[in-house]
Amino acid sequence: MVGRVALMMIITITGHGITAEWVLETFLLDVVPVHQDETGVFLAESITEVLDSWNIEMQRVVCITTDGAANIRNAVEEELKMPWVYCSAHAVNLAIRLSLDHALVKPLVLKAKLIAKFFKNSPKASRILADKQRELHLSVLKLKADNNTRWGSAHEMLERLWKSRSAVTACLARRWNTRRKVPDDLTTEEWKALHELGLILRALKDGSEFLSSQRNPTIGSVMPVLYTMIYHHLVDIPFKKQPKMTLRIDGTSL
Repeated sequence: MVGRVALMMIITITGHGITAEWVLETFLLDVVPVHQDETGVFLAESITEVLDSWNIEMQRVVCITTDGAANIRNAVEEELKMPWVYCSAHAVNLAIRLSLDHALVKPLVLKAKLIAKFFKNSPKASRILADKQRELHLSVLKLKADNNTRWGSAHEMLERLWKSRSAVTACLARRWNTRRKVPDDLTTEEWKALHELGLILRALKDGSEFLSSQRNPTIGSVMPVLYTMIYHHLVDIPFKKQPKMTLRIDGTSL
């Protein structure tokens, strides 16, 4: 996979295999810093060099699984001439990010994010929220803000807001002696939609985590899991009675 640590681009190469006892094993082969354009040729050369350093012959590699970026797919299929498998967990999380930009959903997510960041980024606000949670006999939970690059963060943000709803509403209604703008509370309908959206994201998060398992073979489970996500968790939830929100992967609706 190609990722980013702080401001450094990296390529993480992981090997998956089966022992003579039919036990799945996973090994981190290398983390390669990227100091040039991530072309298909460069990525293919990086993969080859890492495999050579471990004395892994290319003919022993069954396939290569990556995200859907065009450069890495080109590296695998055109440069290395290897079978390419789209990582289904990446696909699901890409679909979630695209769906959260849907015109029906985006304003709610942005409003929830403003509230979460207000309490998360202010020690005073965070302390007041914790005190109110204790007063209302709620679990003391620090709010989390959605992060586009962290899988599951949107669900965590909505879930914690929902669990702390009464405390959040009470805190936002108090008089604040601060220069920072205090965000508006959600309306009753917005809180309801937030809860229903959280249920959808919970199902998608569970599915993507299952597909990310490194101790069990999951390729045969991809279609059943995706089918369940779409036709069970998306179609029947009340939130779907509003204008249709679809999952889209690389521009194609699921």
